[in-house]
Amino acid sequence: MEYTTDEAAKNMHEAYLKCKTVFDPKHLLVNNRVDFESEDEEFFYKIVGDFFLQRKQMETIEHEKYGK
Repeated sequence: MEYTTDEAAKNMHEAYLKCKTVFDPKHLLVNNRVDFESEDEEFFYKIVGDFFLQRKQMETIEHEKYGK
């Protein structure tokens, strides 16, 4: 059975939503204490966590700058 573009888009969106929940910056202290199975896994989580932290920082700066 082939993997369709619609299935890929759905799976990616679901993965994004899950990551957005897991890597919410308010969970940063908890997530930093997790032991990872490999260096690749640790690197992946660091990159994804940094992404959501940077987005939160951008939102905070935007809010402070423009009061939005």
